[in-house]
Amino acid sequence: MKAKYFASCPKGLEDLLVQEAKSFGVDEVLFKVKGGLQFDLPEDKLFDFFLHSRVASRFYLKLQHFKIKKLDDLHAKNINYPWTEVMGANQSFKVQTLFDFQAKKEFRNSMVASLKLKDALVDHFRQKTNKRPDVDTKMPDVQILLRVEGSQKPDEFYATTWLDLTGKPLSNRGYRPPQMRAPLRENLAAGLVLSTDWDSKNEFLLDPMCGSGTILVEAQMIRLGIAPTYLRVGRMINQQSEEFALQRLLWVLNNPKRLEAFQRSCDRVHKQAQKALAAPVDFPLYGVDNHPQALEDAKTTLRLALMNDTHIHVSAGNALSARPPEFPEKGIILTNPPYGDRLGVSEELEELYHDFGEILKSEFKGHRAYIITGSPELRKQISLKTAQRQTFFNGDIECRLLKYELY
Repeated sequence: MKAKYFASCPKGLEDLLVQEAKSFGVDEVLFKVKGGLQFDLPEDKLFDFFLHSRVASRFYLKLQHFKIKKLDDLHAKNINYPWTEVMGANQSFKVQTLFDFQAKKEFRNSMVASLKLKDALVDHFRQKTNKRPDVDTKMPDVQILLRVEGSQKPDEFYATTWLDLTGKPLSNRGYRPPQMRAPLRENLAAGLVLSTDWDSKNEFLLDPMCGSGTILVEAQMIRLGIAPTYLRVGRMINQQSEEFALQRLLWVLNNPKRLEAFQRSCDRVHKQAQKALAAPVDFPLYGVDNHPQALEDAKTTLRLALMNDTHIHVSAGNALSARPPEFPEKGIILTNPPYGDRLGVSEELEELYHDFGEILKSEFKGHRAYIITGSPELRKQISLKTAQRQTFFNGDIECRLLKYELY
């Protein structure tokens, strides 16, 4: 267990997260699990990975790794940990516990494990400071992740405590208003773009059911090489705001050199984004939607993302009337059509998928199409041969990214 850090991501994007980790200097991924990976990395490189990862949801720092036989052991193993070096008595905290299959079968209730760890932390503060931090399950200052996993021995389990370095999830880029609902998380949308074979410098990207424009903004960030944290970093620099839990940790630890190193990484992100957004682009990305509110949401998204019509062009229109742009000559269609709910799909949706497949076949010859769906029934309505399929999870919904070569 040499891993010092854990990065989480939507299930199905783990391999993309591994690729990112290696691009930022991770020589060996020490442990890949569903929904993330454990790794080690020098701190200066960690800052860049943290700020530039497109698919990660959260980053964690490992605090402890130990063996337990019962949940009561969690209190004894944690009461003497130096929690005062992690947080202050005046800060609030939250504990979240994740069990693997073996631990879930044995212990069942993860809330009991969270309570044991919470009591140990509070008791430690009482002993050391005669004060106790408060628990806040909605907006805590500090978040702690407890992972409990089985071992080769049936009566022995491994427990690891991780400190969240993120705060608000990294999927919260800052270009989506709180009240705006979108079917895809931002980091999942980025992962889908990265899962295509799109040549971002020379090919168009069209989303004919673009909704609030999440896919388009993530694609444009990839195309321009902009770090996905650029808006939050901008607020941190311009408004002196706290955007990441990592900032708070570096302040608590009172280590000016480490805080300065993180700030230098942020400065690079900020300057590169400003330069990229100010530079002219050869052609925009394209979005179409026939719902007036969706178009308003997309325009709001572009405004908050500091992008304009030269970066992404959105227009009103029916997906069945969509056509390839005149320039460039080649490109991809990437879209996330509605796929009903768990109770089934309607005839209207079945007709949409069938007719959309026919439009792709007749109007987009020479291009490639990528369609995201969580419905096997709707997938069957597209009368095209699937060239490739990838599985991922949109929340708890198992979905497919389907590729079609359009001859």
